[in-house]
Amino acid sequence: MSEEDTVEDTSITPDSLEHVLWLCKMKLDEVQASLMLKELNNVLDYFSILDEVEVEGVKPTYHVVNVESVFREDVVREGLTQEEALSSAPRSEKGFFKAPKMM
Repeated sequence: MSEEDTVEDTSITPDSLEHVLWLCKMKLDEVQASLMLKELNNVLDYFSILDEVEVEGVKPTYHVVNVESVFREDVVREGLTQEEALSSAPRSEKGFFKAPKMM
């Protein structure tokens, strides 16, 4: 990584934190905001360390270990009957699940 590629200051300022909090519609008191600012800047510091890792010639990977499907094979089976599906429903009406009105 050349010196031109590095960013001078990647720290989050109190003003930028305030803007992000506004975007998230969050409110933090002064102590919480100070702690959040410190934690976010620690994350950025960690990424700065990762930026220094030499990766020339390393193949990109999606998983660091071989991933195998742990799911069983799909098997077509008979589904539940309408009566079986509704048997444990708290309320049903005319063959359907009944739920409270939302509007």
